[in-house]
Amino acid sequence: MPKKPTRKINKPTHKQLKKYCDDLWSLCVKARAGFKSELSGKTEMLNAHHLRGKSNYALRYSLINGFCCTGGEHIFGFHHTGRREQYEERVKLIRGKDIFERIQADAKEDLNLHDVRNALEGELIDREVDFEHIKKKNKILCND
Repeated sequence: MPKKPTRKINKPTHKQLKKYCDDLWSLCVKARAGFKSELSGKTEMLNAHHLRGKSNYALRYSLINGFCCTGGEHIFGFHHTGRREQYEERVKLIRGKDIFERIQADAKEDLNLHDVRNALEGELIDREVDFEHIKKKNKILCND
């Protein structure tokens, strides 16, 4: 009797898992802010901004490093060289004047993306936020 072909289930690549964690982080930041801008209270066109750049891998998935804002506030405020300092002052008024020191203290040097994924998924589950659409978009399997 011929053997049935088995369907190989591929684990996500490092790049896919990183993108999935980025999407989870963004949703966590928005959920923590109640799905509204922390600056204006607006609820449309929300972005999750890294207060300290996401290129800093030790802080990339730190939720305290995330700030929910509108697309306009993000591009024309945080990423505008002439307004960045003013926006960071506004962040200090909202989050406390020591926010940037607290972010730095939260840095994690030895990040394991599987642990990051589990922590971010746990955060969303605790907040009862659905993230199935992110799994589907990133083609992430539950048992990888």
